[in-house]
Amino acid sequence: MTQNTHISVKLMPKLRLEGALRKAGVEDPATVTHLTIAGKITDNDINYIRFSMTELRELDMSSTSGVNIIFHECFYNFNLTSIIIPNSIKKIEFSAFGYCSNLTSFFIPILVRKIDSMAFSGCENLTTFTVHHDNPVYSSENGVLFNKDKTKLILFPPGIHGDYIIPDSVTEIGEWAFSFCKGLTSIIIPNSVKKIGYNAFIYTGLTSVNIPESVKIINNAFGNVFFTVDPNNPVYISEKGKLREIAKKQLKRRKI
Repeated sequence: MTQNTHISVKLMPKLRLEGALRKAGVEDPATVTHLTIAGKITDNDINYIRFSMTELRELDMSSTSGVNIIFHECFYNFNLTSIIIPNSIKKIEFSAFGYCSNLTSFFIPILVRKIDSMAFSGCENLTTFTVHHDNPVYSSENGVLFNKDKTKLILFPPGIHGDYIIPDSVTEIGEWAFSFCKGLTSIIIPNSVKKIGYNAFIYTGLTSVNIPESVKIINNAFGNVFFTVDPNNPVYISEKGKLREIAKKQLKRRKI
């Protein structure tokens, strides 16, 4: 099969992606590995990429407009090494880039307001999120995705390995924030964090976690790890490495 390595097309109202590729000499869209698109793109064009251009390695849609959502499983299990999404995107849905195992970095443009916590699950080599400085919702630091004022840690790139110290500006760790980060071997949660969201540390490489005094809410956040808890924490204690809520433990004793 002959591969068309670098293809650039410009879309027009009466020239959609399928026709633009044919005009560029592409007979089989599955042979295209590098694609640059300009002009107004539609959901149908995105669907055409999803179902007909599964061998794409690099996709540049930075010069397009018209699409507001990267929808559910849009690029699921693609072999993408690089993608630039349209500046018009406002939302990235569940598993939109799930298991894109060759994706190493991702840039979030100005208008993005909502990124599903599972949008990048299984991207085992993703090490860097970067965010446009004018984005009103998100920011990044050392490749990690936060809300704008860095009080909430949104997503930790699954491809980062080793130890990580959460910045002390963080008061909340979001749902699924560290999920599938199998190379994460150690985490330091600062005494600023008050809430740890649902499945925040599920399927990681962690074997032990220390819960600081400040944490008041843990929503089924961890897999099988050994817990230690700051003795001044008013909500949680650890017993033989297991996490317990003090109130529930006291209630159990009263029943006995």
